[in-house]
Amino acid sequence: MAEPVALLASMEQESHLIEERLTTATEHQRAGRRYVTGELAGRPIVTAISGYGKVAAAATVASVLEIFSPSLVIFGGVAGGVGAGVEIGDVVVADRLVQHDFDASPLFERFVVPSLGVAEIGADPALTEQLAVAARTYV
Repeated sequence: MAEPVALLASMEQESHLIEERLTTATEHQRAGRRYVTGELAGRPIVTAISGYGKVAAAATVASVLEIFSPSLVIFGGVAGGVGAGVEIGDVVVADRLVQHDFDASPLFERFVVPSLGVAEIGADPALTEQLAVAARTYV
């Protein structure tokens, strides 16, 4: 069986549309979380709800990686995006992220993640483009 794609969100309102479209959906309770596996458009999928905040998101991603070994992880839902012309309700597909509340100065410049040595963490360009096309098509 092919490795699944993990489609994660922080709230039920964000993930229910994925879950209701899965064929052969199976619920799993592991690592204190509820996961649903199934197929979407012929691809194996695992989905889960993390709860709020980046710690909950990180814990959920770590558990999904450990338990299901997905080929890729897409985390979607309500979040912040910045840029000229971005307004409330816009769909934003990130091409990079910044841990905005991180500051290890004076040892490192503000926002720099010491273990990575960078302030901006880039997203996969091909996946970013695919997600942007999907957003334009379905929103």
